[in-house]
Amino acid sequence: MDKFFKGQRVLWLVGLTISFSFISTYNFKLVAQDSAEIELIKQTVRKYSGQIDLPLHVILTPKITEDLITTEQEQKETAEPLSLQMKFYEVIPAIYKVRDGKIVSETIELDKESRWLLCIGPKQKIYPLSGFSDPVSGFNDLMGDLQLSVTSAEMALSIFDMFLKLGCRLEKRESILSDEMKLQMLALSDFRDRYSSRERQFAYKRWWNEIPPKFRLGIVPPGVSRDNDGYKVHYYYYSRGNLIVEVLSVTSLGKVRIVSSKTLFSDPNVKRRNRN
Repeated sequence: MDKFFKGQRVLWLVGLTISFSFISTYNFKLVAQDSAEIELIKQTVRKYSGQIDLPLHVILTPKITEDLITTEQEQKETAEPLSLQMKFYEVIPAIYKVRDGKIVSETIELDKESRWLLCIGPKQKIYPLSGFSDPVSGFNDLMGDLQLSVTSAEMALSIFDMFLKLGCRLEKRESILSDEMKLQMLALSDFRDRYSSRERQFAYKRWWNEIPPKFRLGIVPPGVSRDNDGYKVHYYYYSRGNLIVEVLSVTSLGKVRIVSSKTLFSDPNVKRRNRN
């Protein structure tokens, strides 16, 4: 009996060793793959920015993948959505370049808004999104590979929302308007940043009173209308004293295009940030 238990113990230890060996090898492959992927991402951003030695932080954003899965599941429920194969990364400049545990250089990033979003798909295909020169093409390429089918106004709004997350900078995403109060809130914050403490209140009141009431009261949440090849999304947004209305087309395949952009009201006294 003792020999039996001793033999069982030996087999258990051998099995445990093999399991740990497998897990270690598997984890090593994952780390190696992720390292290669991160290096590919850095090279892509450096090439685009024209700064070969620019130190970068690469941040995996699984929440975007989850949002994309939700959008895909709204259109077709499946246990293996193609979105699972898509990984999204946000890339921002790093202040310090570190090598072998030591700081070897320091970077002064003049453009504090520099950030890039990209997606890595199967076979390391890259989809350049927000922050790159043509995020619309990157987004449409991604939608084409996901093989979506937009058959309702609700689905068109989901695609619009996804485009805001992937193809637009944070400033625009946060500036989409739903009503007059949202315009007021964004404008107050903007004027506070752009004007000195002595000027901001007067400048804001003057700007607000000059906007025709029909424009302020006409602001509604993004809406959808039917189009020949899909849908059109109509929406308002605010930018540095400007009230803008845009129309985005969403095709039946989920591809987008900004059809029109019109400034309804412009601040004639727009000034750069000048705070005291």
